[in-house]
Amino acid sequence: MVFVLYKVPIIYDVKYCIEIRTLVCYTLFTTIEEALDVNAIPKPSGKSKVSRPTRDEFDLQELAEKLGQSLEGSTQLVFTIWKSSETAQGTVTKMDTATQRVHIQTRYEGLLKIPFIDILKAESLE
Repeated sequence: MVFVLYKVPIIYDVKYCIEIRTLVCYTLFTTIEEALDVNAIPKPSGKSKVSRPTRDEFDLQELAEKLGQSLEGSTQLVFTIWKSSETAQGTVTKMDTATQRVHIQTRYEGLLKIPFIDILKAESLE
């Protein structure tokens, strides 16, 4: 009997945050030749692509209005960003139409340039 250890990546989604961990597996083979065969060790399944949540035109328009109000009035907003485990808090300093990115000045991270489509939610601090 031959005992073979191998690692399998595990991908899962927790509130739009993908975490990758490694699971250590083992397989018992009857002969060394069978263990050396590449096809004998099961390959991990293909990575599942996590798609961005879909939003309708009304949601996008409402988000654009909140961003515009923050830009004009320098009000603080809390941003929920796709594929980010933490929220960002700051004010909108620029909305770049060429790159479709929103420039957000935060207190601790500095200037963030986030694609408009990746901003899931913007809420005021009040």
